[in-house]
This record gives sequence, C-alpha cells and structure tokens, in this order.
Amino acid sequence: MKKITFALIIFCAFACSTPECIDLELGIETELKNGDLVCIDGAEYSFFGKDDRCPCGGNCIWEGEFRLNFQDSEGVNIYTYHQIDTLSNETPPFSESFSLVNLIGQADCGDPDKIDDVTFVVKID
Repeated sequence: MKKITFALIIFCAFACSTPECIDLELGIETELKNGDLVCIDGAEYSFFGKDDRCPCGGNCIWEGEFRLNFQDSEGVNIYTYHQIDTLSNETPPFSESFSLVNLIGQADCGDPDKIDDVTFVVKID
C-alpha cells in the first residue's frame, strides 16, 4: 500500500505541475513559443502567436503578418503586437516598448497549423 501511495504522489508531482513561467526582463532577448506562460514584473500572461500571412497560392492585397497576443489569467487579451502594421501597436501595459527581434523556423505560407513550430525572439524595454 505504501508503494502505491508513493507512486501516486510521484505521478501527481510530475503530471499535476503547472507550466514554468518564462521571465521577460528589460533589454534581454527571450525565445517564446506559442502558448508559453510569461512572467513580467510578477504578473503572468499567456503568449499566443497568430499567423495572418497570405496563404500559398493566394492573391492577397498585402503579405499579412504575425500578430503576438498576451492574455491575462482570465483569457482576456491585454496586448497585441503587429509585426508589419506597426502603427497599430500601442504601448504595452507591462513595459515602455515591446519588439519582435527575430523569427526562428517560420511556418510556410501562412499555415496556421504550423504556428507551434515558430520560435519568437522578443524583447521589452
């Protein structure tokens, strides 16, 4: 019986853990993936990328862009960063500025199913 109880405790310690929060610190480039939990000044946000680029073979008026969203613990979007349409970017509530420094492993042709393959290198100032 003790072995079963011990096994359940160990299982729950690994299976029931919450995702690790990635700290975004001022002036430091940080790699984020879609769905990561981000900590900024003690507050937690969920990070989501959205691929709004023109699909392969599409005839689009403009190329589209990646949009990066930060949501609070209740799932409310508190900030959206526009990769191309930078005039739509407002000052984020958690810093003076937010920037997308680089994309690693870009999804091909605006395929929304491949967004989890992209790593977003970001920085706040």
